[in-house]
This record gives sequence, structure tokens and C-alpha cells, in this order.
Amino acid sequence: HGMKRARARRDAGRTRQDIVTLVKRQLTREIAEGRFRGSLEAVKREIDRRVKERMIMSRNNNYTRLATASP
Repeated sequence: HGMKRARARRDAGRTRQDIVTLVKRQLTREIAEGRFRGSLEAVKREIDRRVKERMIMSRNNNYTRLATASP
């Protein structure tokens, strides 16, 4: 979990668009390495989920546990 926090601190100054770009790049790498399998829909959902999580964590590091509990 420490990695996520560190990344969130770096993300603090970034715009949502920057984060979307980073997440897409990260996912592309994972797909290339075969770590992420799924349809285009699944990929889009995953991007949304990660961007949302990173936005929450970079904006306010106090209620992360509460906010990122994904359904």
C-alpha cells in the first residue's frame, strides 16, 4: 500500500488528464506482459477504476480506505 501512497503524492500536482494518460500507459505495458487479460470493455473499466482511485488518493490522503473500497 505504500507504493500507492507515494504515487498519490506525486500525482497531487497532476491533472486528471495526465493521470488518465499514465494509467493507459501502465495498462498497455501490463497487457503486453500478459498480466492483464480482458476485453476492451474490461480495459476501459479498469482505467476508470484506477484513475478514480488515484484521483481520490492524490486529492485527499485522509479518507482513502473509506473512498476506494470498490464494489
